[in-house]
Amino acid sequence: MSQWVYNEQAFEMDLTDADFAEKYQSAFETLATEEEKLPKDGRLSDIIRANCNIYYNLFDNIFGEGSGQKIFGGKHSVELCEEVFDSFFSFCMKENARMTQMRTKRFEKYAPKKR
Repeated sequence: MSQWVYNEQAFEMDLTDADFAEKYQSAFETLATEEEKLPKDGRLSDIIRANCNIYYNLFDNIFGEGSGQKIFGGKHSVELCEEVFDSFFSFCMKENARMTQMRTKRFEKYAPKKR
C-alpha cells in the first residue's frame, strides 16, 4: 500500500488490491465516457467547468466522494486539473514499476540458475 499526496492531502492506494484496481479501472472508464460528452462550444466558463468536473469525478470515483474537492480546493482551473492528473498518473506509473521490480526480486530466488 502506498500514499499519493497532493494539496496536503494523502490518499491510500494499493494497485495490487483487486477492489482498489476495480475502482481505479472503473473510474478511468467513466472518465473516457465523460470526455466524449464534453461541450465543444458555448460559454468558455461552462467548457472549463465541464472539463474540470470530469477530474473531480475521477478522484471521487477512485478515493471516495469529496476527494476531488479536497484535491482541487474547489478551484476549477484546467491547468490545475491537468497538473494534478499528471502528478497522479506519474505516481501510479512509478508505483507499478516499483511493484514489478519488487515482485521480480521476491521471486528471482526460485528461478533456475543460469550457467
